Amino acid sequence: MDKAADGQPRQQRSFVLFVSLVFAYTVLGPGVNVLLGGRLPPTIYATAPVTATRLGGLVETACFLAVVAVACWILARSLRGVQAPLWHAVTFSTLLVAMSLVTVVTSGSAPNLRTLVVLLLVCWTMRALRPSVRDLALFGYLTITLATVSLAMGVLSDAGWIFGSNIEGAETKGLIYSGLLAGPYSQMNPLGMALAMGLPFVSLVPRAWLRRAGYAFVLGALVLTASRTALVAAVVMLVVFLVSVAVRSSARTVLAAASLVISVVIVALPLSTENARAFTERGQVWVQALDTVRSGAGPLTFGQGTKAFQAGSALTDSIGFVRNHGHNQAVTLLVMGGALALVCLGALIWAAVVRAAAVAPASLAPGLFVVCLLTIGVAETALRFEVFDGNAWIAWCGVFAIINLSADPTGVPGNAQPEGRRRALPTSPRPRVYTTFGRA
Repeated sequence: MDKAADGQPRQQRSFVLFVSLVFAYTVLGPGVNVLLGGRLPPTIYATAPVTATRLGGLVETACFLAVVAVACWILARSLRGVQAPLWHAVTFSTLLVAMSLVTVVTSGSAPNLRTLVVLLLVCWTMRALRPSVRDLALFGYLTITLATVSLAMGVLSDAGWIFGSNIEGAETKGLIYSGLLAGPYSQMNPLGMALAMGLPFVSLVPRAWLRRAGYAFVLGALVLTASRTALVAAVVMLVVFLVSVAVRSSARTVLAAASLVISVVIVALPLSTENARAFTERGQVWVQALDTVRSGAGPLTFGQGTKAFQAGSALTDSIGFVRNHGHNQAVTLLVMGGALALVCLGALIWAAVVRAAAVAPASLAPGLFVVCLLTIGVAETALRFEVFDGNAWIAWCGVFAIINLSADPTGVPGNAQPEGRRRALPTSPRPRVYTTFGRA
């Protein structure tokens, strides 16, 4: 067996191992804290805090060390021969360094080092692994796992739910139950966002029975979270999917146009909002945050660091309560990293849009993920820099996996053509082709 043929399965196994460990890092430790420590009443610092436990901390540390060890092993093994654009990783690394320096200057303390390390490792490891479209099915498996675990926690105990004692008005927000499903996470919104972003990848699961059961579990858990942002993102994603299927020959244009329109909304909505009570008081956060950004050339260009929304900051004092982020991707970027962050991350997301469009219409899953990610960014922040938890595993891993997407050995090459025009090489049997929400 030649090295190329042997290297592909090894790359796939490495991808599965690394992403699974990143997933475990965001789920296992917090899950232990929820089960053993329990949920607390809301405070001015947190909406639904969870009691930290010693075991939860140990599990989280063990997962972090495992992520670092595996990533270093992958990177050391791939020092030579990585055929992927370098500018994505260099741009992101430069942005992280700049935001870290700004954080030290503005707050007098270093940013969250674990978050910084994991973000850098995700960026560079995905470049080394260069997953294929078929490999992205792992996100579908992990999303099904997250939904199953969350539903099991909700069925077996109250630990998986958030009630009125944890969040004011929780009993009226639920769509079909008085509680809000949060599973192993501290809140329902991160769970809802993770499930929504993982939904397109369920279509890549090869076994039909598991794919159908996965849809049922993920959609059921998503509805039980009652996360309005995630539900709206799922609906937008469905509309884009239906339009893409209806005009399959123009699917790439549909995905690119949808991404562009949503990106404009992300930036324009907070800029045009003046009512502080608009969008469940997000207006207050946007108005105060943008006033802070406009206060000088420094904040406008480089932001105020990753601790700008934390307790004790000038922005938090002006808002009157802790929000942790800007509840809008553009606002969060402008406040934490200024125009530099907005331009750099915007370029990376657009690179993901271009790469996702390149594999359409053979597979719409990557493009639908980007559409979902952007839709969430209108009212929430999926790509966060101050902490790596909740839905971060699929948001960051998904973006960098799509940016570094390789030619797909399953028959979805980087310059894919519509189904029916593709032909397998005469030297190999016709491979299975996983299309948007099923299998060809």
